[in-house]
Amino acid sequence: MRTNFLLNDFSHRLTQIIKWTRSVRSYSDHTRRTRLSGPRTLHLQTTDLCNARCIMCPYTSLNKGSRGNLMDDDLYRKIIDEAHATGETKTLCFMLQNEPLLDRRLPDRVKLARKVFGDSVRIMTVTNGAPMTAEMIEELIAAGISSVSVSIDAFHESTFNRIRQGLNHRHVIGNTLSLIKRMGPARVSVKFLRQRGNEGEENDFAAYWRQLGVRIQFIEPTNRAGTLESYERIKKRQPALWKKLAHPVLNRIIPACPLPFTSMNILWDGRVITCSEDWGPRDTVGDISKQPLMEIWNGEKINHYRHLLWNHRAAESMICAGCSLSQPFWRI
Repeated sequence: MRTNFLLNDFSHRLTQIIKWTRSVRSYSDHTRRTRLSGPRTLHLQTTDLCNARCIMCPYTSLNKGSRGNLMDDDLYRKIIDEAHATGETKTLCFMLQNEPLLDRRLPDRVKLARKVFGDSVRIMTVTNGAPMTAEMIEELIAAGISSVSVSIDAFHESTFNRIRQGLNHRHVIGNTLSLIKRMGPARVSVKFLRQRGNEGEENDFAAYWRQLGVRIQFIEPTNRAGTLESYERIKKRQPALWKKLAHPVLNRIIPACPLPFTSMNILWDGRVITCSEDWGPRDTVGDISKQPLMEIWNGEKINHYRHLLWNHRAAESMICAGCSLSQPFWRI
């Protein structure tokens, strides 16, 4: 079973690398345009709410005043229709700097997206697991969701409580087990964000969830384009040896951080940000409530940021200058 797990994990990573490579290399610095007619991945923030105070997230520290905003239905329909018209979008992810399951209309939004796209896209969400009631699970399944990823980040309850503040470990684990039972393990994944606070728990975490048959995603923290004040305190002290060996090779295969080249990220009010890491946001590259999606996707502003990344001039970028992903050892 461990062999199958490792093979599946390697296959997933390889597939991701291939997709990123194609997306980045579809960009032409000569024309300052991408040959892609639209985003391969669409991240949507249908609500700006979150119910947690995780130490590796700037949500709480970035006091944006009033929250609880929901994306307008007409705006949502416009986004879905225009993304479908590009013929390029393959993944629709309901998660962008928020807890998506706090949008009670989420099942209806999934249902509409499935109606418009048919089976041509993977429709997914990423959740902290707390609002994942039995009713919500049933509604999402009926709506046609493809997969759900649950961010857990710890094996021990005490570790979970330190990292994912405001959430209840037993409640989240129970909800995740219910999700696996109802959806099946092939459609569920669990995430473990490696950081100082959970060092040494990776093996126990992997063993527990592997025996249930779900995919496990080990990922690294980022400094959220420079907005995460606790980044230096929480990141692991030394990168793993395999990263020191693999990343120079990967940085040649994928010549720039792939996020602005492959995905579009739309906030609840229609503003489009360069990538999901820009929590400020420091800048926006368009407003889909006022502009066509394809105009923004290949517009002057986003291509300006792509140009800087492509030419290794991230230090000149308002968004990327302080981002850990623009450094030589950006994470796969």
